Amino acid sequence: MKILLIYSREGKIEGYAQSLRQGIEAAGHQVTVKTPDNAGQVITCHSYDLLIVGSPIVGIFGGKFAEDLKVFLSEVKRTEGQEAIAFTDRKVLGTDKGLRLLMEMMESRGCIVKDFRAFRSSKESLEFGQQI
Repeated sequence: MKILLIYSREGKIEGYAQSLRQGIEAAGHQVTVKTPDNAGQVITCHSYDLLIVGSPIVGIFGGKFAEDLKVFLSEVKRTEGQEAIAFTDRKVLGTDKGLRLLMEMMESRGCIVKDFRAFRSSKESLEFGQQI
């Protein structure tokens, strides 16, 4: 399976994304990684079987996802009908709301969000990646 992994570089998400990638590759899948650093490049989802998007929960009480990711995702092409997974880091407050907003944004771009996760550790993200 070919997987496109997009994540924000804010917070702990980068560590979770790297562990997730290791797990996915250990399961025998091919992973392409993109971050908001790749803004301005043409990125399309048409050649990928799965899109995985990760963002930290931000804000004093949580409930929001990273702004750099919001802008970056608006530039990604051919997301209509794309199967997707959303992930974030687990916070005391705002995790569910932030994850829901991330999924809503992905769905507004036409993605079909099949799963969502809030990781507490890199071990959790690695194990999830091995199950994909």
